[in-house]
This record gives sequence, C-alpha cells and structure tokens, in this order.
Amino acid sequence: MLVDDQVTFTPPSIDNDFRHNCVESKTSRNLSHDSEPPKLRNINNMQKSDLHRRHFASTCSFLLSRGIIHFNQQLKIN
Repeated sequence: MLVDDQVTFTPPSIDNDFRHNCVESKTSRNLSHDSEPPKLRNINNMQKSDLHRRHFASTCSFLLSRGIIHFNQQLKIN
C-alpha cells in the first residue's frame, strides 16, 4: 500500500531548525499565560520535542526492521 508520493522523512538538521522555530513561537505566544520563566519553558519544550523525536525514530527503526515499512525515496507501508 502506497501512502502518498509526497510523504518524506525529515532529516535531523531540518528537524532541529523546525524545532527551534516552533519552541520560539510557542514561548512568545504563551508569555502572558504562564508563570514559568521563558528560558525554563524553552528548555522544557525542547526536552519534550527531543523525547518525541527519539520515540518517532525508534518507532521507524522498529517498523523498518520488521519490514512493515520500506524507506527508499518514498515511504511505503505493506
């Protein structure tokens, strides 16, 4: 089963840029609503994002090792 011709895996370097921008926008948006200092909130968001990225990577690794998905240039699911 082919999921979508446009589905691609995001390399870590692009992911890091996206994560940094995402954390900055969340921080500026929530400044007036949180009592947590911006620097601490920024670190917490980055830790959560890193945890999610590692979970995604381990899930992909598991699926690839079982032959459930194949990664060449497109993501295909059996």
